[in-house]
Amino acid sequence: RVFVLVSEYEKQDDWLSGIEKAFEHFGGITRFIVCDNPKAMVKKTAERQSRICKFNDRFANFCVYWNVTPIACYPRYPQSKGKVERMISYVKNNGIAGHRFETFDDLQRHLDWWMMNVSDERVFRHLAPEEEPILKKRFEKELPMLRPITKPSFLSVREVLRVVDATGCISVDT
Repeated sequence: RVFVLVSEYEKQDDWLSGIEKAFEHFGGITRFIVCDNPKAMVKKTAERQSRICKFNDRFANFCVYWNVTPIACYPRYPQSKGKVERMISYVKNNGIAGHRFETFDDLQRHLDWWMMNVSDERVFRHLAPEEEPILKKRFEKELPMLRPITKPSFLSVREVLRVVDATGCISVDT
């Protein structure tokens, strides 16, 4: 299944909010998040030889909060994220192409409708000859693997910066 969220920016809050909205859309929390290498999430990209990636602190805290394991794809190596790249193409060519939108809200409303009425209703005749959408059947099997959402949004939790100087003085939020 596909989840699409329109965002004007690629700021960290946009990414984190989008991931949480995907959890809501699918009805639970995954065990892994596979992401590209945006600066909002990745401090140092992985290299194919080492497979070591450094996520930035806030995204790492987000993953701890939701108990998910982040995985970053290798840069300039589309094979490591083929499903993601294919879905981007699918959304552009099937969900957006040929349409005009006055606002981002109009685009999001259209994509919400498209996800439920077009994308989720696809029939893959080469995988299953029956006329029933295979995505719904497969998702019904996978849904129990998702963990329930039992916490408020990470973005609603107040983050506090505490600094201890050389004299032992503690400063909270300056």
